[in-house]
Amino acid sequence: MSPPRVLDKKISLFATRSPHRPNRTGLSCVKLLKIEKLNLFISESDILDGSPVIDIKPYLPYCDSFPEAKTGWYKQDTNKFSVTIPPEIMVKFEWLQKTNSLDLTGYIIKQLEFEPNNILRKRIKNLTGNDFELSYRRWKIKYQVNVEFYSVLIQDIYNDFENESGSKQNLESNEFTAYIEFNGKFSHRKF
Repeated sequence: MSPPRVLDKKISLFATRSPHRPNRTGLSCVKLLKIEKLNLFISESDILDGSPVIDIKPYLPYCDSFPEAKTGWYKQDTNKFSVTIPPEIMVKFEWLQKTNSLDLTGYIIKQLEFEPNNILRKRIKNLTGNDFELSYRRWKIKYQVNVEFYSVLIQDIYNDFENESGSKQNLESNEFTAYIEFNGKFSHRKF
């Protein structure tokens, strides 16, 4: 399996934090004290005594919040892309946040700072060359990827809402209103 953010090598399923697993297990972040043959010694766990340990995953700084911890095979933040949202586009995101409590900036950064052109693992469509489109519900974020400089430039946000009675039935009223108001306020155009 090639886990998220690791493109150059295969890692076994149980060594990753892949959501595609054969069982439902709980996660507990623990401190590894030492390894003796096949025995692991840990501390700082929230596991109840007698609970079976089914598998062990690596600590990943982008998932957990223990800044002083060391990583194993994972190299921290390699191939991280910088995401730039120009001021004229940021106005649209701020309007959505203010009027509809829709914070897309955090979503965009998390989705695009790693593998911004990975159309197999994310809701991304390759438009042409280095131009891509990220989807969030009916919102579309158009952006350009510069692989050489590890950068992403957000170019626009728009929605694919079409004012048809059939489409309106599948939306909550506030979501429908957001699409209509956004399209009325900003010059809506699809690329």
